[in-house]
Amino acid sequence: MNDFLVRCFQRANIPTIKEPTGLMEEGSLRPDGYTISPCAKGRSLAWDVTFPHTMAERYINLTSLEAGAAALRAADFKNSKYAALAESKIFQPVCIETFGPTDAQTQSFLNELCSRIVEVSGDPLDKSYVKQSFSILLQKYSSFCI
Repeated sequence: MNDFLVRCFQRANIPTIKEPTGLMEEGSLRPDGYTISPCAKGRSLAWDVTFPHTMAERYINLTSLEAGAAALRAADFKNSKYAALAESKIFQPVCIETFGPTDAQTQSFLNELCSRIVEVSGDPLDKSYVKQSFSILLQKYSSFCI
């Protein structure tokens, strides 16, 4: 998924670094990716991807009541984990459950990234292509989980 996001940023003409070091004082923490140039509100963006399993024991009591609850819980955890980073950069958790639901932050982020790709390419269908590619990638990943 991280490679997919890097390719999306490239299509939007936003340079990135995968797994950057030195962004946080605590050396053991590093996000999955980072934009080299500012991309929103004059600040660079760092992201971290996670795939909480919808049927995992720790999430099943939440996901049985509400779709996307595991993704929301994972996003909250990522936001608290990288809170120090969010002071100087924009931090974006990318949380996608293995059955497909995402949290609102991730959905908004993906929509914004798709919009930037469309701005650069000029082809409004690119948004659909990116979302289809995302869906196929998720299916591929889920097949490894089974």
